[in-house]
Amino acid sequence: MPRKETLRDGTFWSVPFVICLIVLGVTAACLGPVTRYMKVTLAKEAIALRSSLARMDKSRLGPYRFYHQNTLESAVVDTLGTEEYIDWVLEDTTLVGTKSPLRFAHLFVTYYTGEPDAVPHTPDHCYRGSGYTPESAKNTTLHIATLTGAPDIPVRTLHFVKSALFDADKIPVVYTFHCNGRFVATANGVRAAANNPLDKYAYFSKVELTFGWENAHPHYPSWENAIAASERLFQHVLPLLVEEHWPDWQAVKDSEAQNAEDG
Repeated sequence: MPRKETLRDGTFWSVPFVICLIVLGVTAACLGPVTRYMKVTLAKEAIALRSSLARMDKSRLGPYRFYHQNTLESAVVDTLGTEEYIDWVLEDTTLVGTKSPLRFAHLFVTYYTGEPDAVPHTPDHCYRGSGYTPESAKNTTLHIATLTGAPDIPVRTLHFVKSALFDADKIPVVYTFHCNGRFVATANGVRAAANNPLDKYAYFSKVELTFGWENAHPHYPSWENAIAASERLFQHVLPLLVEEHWPDWQAVKDSEAQNAEDG
């Protein structure tokens, strides 16, 4: 019959257990000083736009002219989670008088700050709620020559299908985020950039484009044409946002460094 083992007094305080306690104690004691030394910031602070999105200069959109502004209902704004947005319809003046699906563009821009985890719903999910089925999704790069520094930006492109009795609409959607001074293509990219522990502030802005209108034939452009049109329109929209509306991230970081030296 196997011998029954009994615990002796003091067995609980074994050498491995004591070592673990020491390590945990040292870690807890050092956590505060280390995070302060490395300037780790877990809770992010809000940073205001240089100028409200609603004040974007409509006369500086190149061949695109402002056609219509959609004003969202208060309940929709509450769901959106921000009052900083523009929901515009723009017309390509080079296509006036035609039924091209590229004649009208829907530009939707939102801005969030201080809450890096509150990433808004992306078209990947929103269109599904409206009865559209995703046909394809792809991350790609657009060359925006009018942007200084880093003209190649990542974007996410989607193609949705909505069946009808006699036809099926295929809607291409293109969007990108600008977060803490750089462009990212996905919500996960936003979370990674906004939650950088070395940054005191956090913001992100989503820029979304769709093309098409009910009298066009077809109603919506092909995926390839939508990508080319997005690159063309972004040449005018993104520099305005970077230079006049979104925070100057380099200035923010320079100010943080200066305050650290003075402090």
